[in-house]
Amino acid sequence: IKEFSAQTALNWMKRLGMFYDAVRKSYYVDGHEREDVRESRADFCKRYLYEYEPECMRWVQLTMEDALGIEGLDPDFGYSYTTSDGVEMLEV
Repeated sequence: IKEFSAQTALNWMKRLGMFYDAVRKSYYVDGHEREDVRESRADFCKRYLYEYEPECMRWVQLTMEDALGIEGLDPDFGYSYTTSDGVEMLEV
């Protein structure tokens, strides 16, 4: 192909089975207010917030001064560096 025009792209898209269509919702949400659905959602949220979320890893960026003020935080555990402004930082 020496030239690739918009019409060529449209022709190929048509050959591949693509077509224009009206925009419609892509998911079904009827029943979201039913009591069993609400209970299930509440159970899922509690399980997520109290079981799964606390286990997720976090990336925290602190100044070395702030990090040394946190009891139990080992500054050798993270990655330390100095910014261009001369501020010592710690990433844990």
